[in-house]
Amino acid sequence: MAGHRLEILGRAVEIGPRRGCRGGSPRRSPPGVTGTDGPERDLLSRDPVAFTVGHPLDHGPLRLDRTGPARVRWSCEATGPGLRLRTEGALEADGFLVVRTTVEAVDELALDARLDMPVRADIARYAMGLGLPGQVCPETYDWQWDTPAHNQDALWLGSPAAGVQLSLRDEHYARPLNTNYYREKPLVTPRSWAGDGSGGVRLRTEDGARTLSAYSGPLRMAAGESRCFELRLLLTPFKPIRPGLQLAERYFHAYAAPAVVAAYGANVVNIHHATPPNPYINDPLLAADVLRDYTTEAHRLGIRVKVYDTVRELTRHTPELPALASLGSEVLAPGPGGGHAWLREHLGTDYVPGWVAPDVTDVAVVTSGDSRWHNSYVCGIDRLRRRIGVDGLYLDDVAYDRTTMKRVRKTLARSGDTAPLIDLHSCNQYREPDGFASSANLYAELMPYTDRLWLGELFDYEGTDPAYWLVELSGIPFGLMGEMLEGGGNPWRGLVFGMTARAPMTDVRPLWRAFDALRLPEAGFTGWWADEPPVATGRADVLASSWQGPGGTATAVASWASTPVECVLTGSGDPVAAYAPAIEGFQPERSFAAGEPVPVAPGRGWLLSVRPAPAPR
Repeated sequence: MAGHRLEILGRAVEIGPRRGCRGGSPRRSPPGVTGTDGPERDLLSRDPVAFTVGHPLDHGPLRLDRTGPARVRWSCEATGPGLRLRTEGALEADGFLVVRTTVEAVDELALDARLDMPVRADIARYAMGLGLPGQVCPETYDWQWDTPAHNQDALWLGSPAAGVQLSLRDEHYARPLNTNYYREKPLVTPRSWAGDGSGGVRLRTEDGARTLSAYSGPLRMAAGESRCFELRLLLTPFKPIRPGLQLAERYFHAYAAPAVVAAYGANVVNIHHATPPNPYINDPLLAADVLRDYTTEAHRLGIRVKVYDTVRELTRHTPELPALASLGSEVLAPGPGGGHAWLREHLGTDYVPGWVAPDVTDVAVVTSGDSRWHNSYVCGIDRLRRRIGVDGLYLDDVAYDRTTMKRVRKTLARSGDTAPLIDLHSCNQYREPDGFASSANLYAELMPYTDRLWLGELFDYEGTDPAYWLVELSGIPFGLMGEMLEGGGNPWRGLVFGMTARAPMTDVRPLWRAFDALRLPEAGFTGWWADEPPVATGRADVLASSWQGPGGTATAVASWASTPVECVLTGSGDPVAAYAPAIEGFQPERSFAAGEPVPVAPGRGWLLSVRPAPAPR
């Protein structure tokens, strides 16, 4: 912290002495995709983030307070005709910035609250949220609140090297349910931002800036009434991506003996529920002895073990379930009842039925978004790490917030001798039962504390464009890398983002062998979205990402064209030669001379070893 400039992990936020009452002013860009040592760039355009209420204000001094090595707070007050305004802000090391402004009416008055956030258009190349799936950012966009049907209160704008997510909340916010259950407990409409029914968000592009404006519309307040306007900013990416680890960690997603996993060539195994070491959903300690023996044997063979364990649902075998049910809706989410006969008999009528696994006689009930049960969950994770020896967690559509996520990460880190691994999986939430919320947008606040994404079930890998892949699926704009699931994904397109499918459901061993032969885990990675990629195709619908390292340059090429096309590969503007090694189920062996057109079928591609054309003799 230097004056009013706050620096975190290659990013900086400047708080103006008078502007602080109008909200934080993030001036600089986050770190680059693979490092934090790039040149500084402004994230915002000409002006800072500004909050106004339609009345002139007399601002008091800005007070800054460092509350620890990972958090800085600030506050200030302002007065105006018939009103008082207090702003409190905080910035944390993961790029999370919250500003909470409370407007109190001293006399009856009318407000027209508005937040303006001008982001540079060359950075805000993509958008996601508020009804927009991941896509190229539109020039203009308008949106209004409809929380009963839409789980939408946040918009992300950015590119892989820099971006920002804006979330709009008030003091009545409660975490909604997700994954088919949103309508059982939807978002609470913020009385501040939604105003008296005419509030919304608009996006406009002008003079090199995309200005995102949230407005309440005309808002009448009685004397003594107050409204809380909370905005949350997440500066992305949260950390540099780690392409070497992405390709070196070989995942096995099925129950098999550790010797079978090792023979397959995997070095990390995810133990799902409804399996002998983890039979009951979200309570793996119920089979502690079996899980401990499995983990011990896996470690002997050099395999790390991660276990499925979240709190979205809770097995009927949990000993505490009767006590939790006695607390009403505090821990178990209220709902229509029904479902499995066991739930009907033991829980009455006010609950949400969840997972059923007949092969292990498991039945689950859905939990609420936030509760004291999270304390027990975190303690259980500590026991899993200390007493069982697991190496991390596989999270399936997480029901808790970033506060619990931070506790989970810290607990795993402190209770073991090796760095833990946390994977985040999600079914596509951009559907009616889930309130049309993009999974990457929904879980962005958790991503600083996770290591890998599996945005898989019900996602479309064929009928979506590269912008969707980049923003919704890859994780790269947020500092993570991901994998594919639904139908095995598209291996050619996935490889352009460093993604493979889930083994052993899909046999990815031929690709693993190719990675090792080309020494990709030792190489640096540059995606097609870079300003100057090492290898280019000369086509907007055929993309190329490259690895450069001790094995030379390797390039993944994939097509989004609707018909067969040809492209000529170039490096620094000059034609390059390429060799395609034979990869079973992926490509035949073939060589291409420098300048020779490379044929690419629709939805397919190549993994090529690329070399410059030989110099003339």
